[in-house]
Amino acid sequence: MLTMKIASPPSLSSSGGGVPLPPARETETVTLELPTIRQGDTGEDVKRMQHLIACAGFTNEANASNYDGVWGPDTEEAKVEFDKAHGLTPSPPSDCGPKSWDSLLTGRVW
Repeated sequence: MLTMKIASPPSLSSSGGGVPLPPARETETVTLELPTIRQGDTGEDVKRMQHLIACAGFTNEANASNYDGVWGPDTEEAKVEFDKAHGLTPSPPSDCGPKSWDSLLTGRVW
């Protein structure tokens, strides 16, 4: 489980005489239930990780085959490179646990 405090964007008011938007809260605590996944796993959580790795620039976002939900050799290669760039120590077999999810979601470098 990963718990994060997320800063809300500044409040915006609508233009053109519309109804103003409600004020944004300064921070909001969000709890995400993201399991530890490993090389060889399949499913929606792997697909979610693959999308985040692509958004971080470690695979081609335009190539839909990068989001197949299977943690195979290409995903492993991208995950190892992501880990190195974010101060995470990849250890075979790689996994995606709380620190990895944190880095994938926030860009945090350890």
